[in-house]
Amino acid sequence: MGKAIRNLNWNSVWKYLGTIRFRTTPDGRGVAAINVDLDQIEEIAQSITIGNAGYAYILDADRNYIYHPVKEVGSQAADNEEINHLYSEDHGTFEYKFEDGSYKEMAFATNQLTGWKLAGTFYTSEFSDTASPILQTLIIVLIVFIILGSVLSYIVLRSIIRPLNRLIDVTRKVGAGDLTDDFSL
Repeated sequence: MGKAIRNLNWNSVWKYLGTIRFRTTPDGRGVAAINVDLDQIEEIAQSITIGNAGYAYILDADRNYIYHPVKEVGSQAADNEEINHLYSEDHGTFEYKFEDGSYKEMAFATNQLTGWKLAGTFYTSEFSDTASPILQTLIIVLIVFIILGSVLSYIVLRSIIRPLNRLIDVTRKVGAGDLTDDFSL
């Protein structure tokens, strides 16, 4: 049995769909046929950018690709960790090992009306790749400030210790009975 669609703004849906036909059956029931423009869906999905190498894709309730940048539309999704996790929940995020051995992050949601899975995936290495220049800059700035702080500390301490050492020398001489040395601050 199909789902009843109530309170749906058909004007907003119309721009994403090709054709909508309504008929009444002889027993008085209503039937709606919707022709979905997959090119429009593909165009929307392709416009989504996720990181540098990430992408969005769409699967139907039967695990067939509606849109994927590499997989053929209508082909069955593989029975793997990624796809099985997608279908174990309605929405969420998870990390998985991709076919090439690298790790990817997945965020997904299920359209309750169609059962379609809308997923976005990207390589987790993009986090470190993006953060690496920031970390390098931070380390360089810290090293420069540590060096500057050390030089400044040395200069300040030297300006304090030199007169104290001179005072100690003069007091030793005075203690030894030599009152010929001059001392001024």
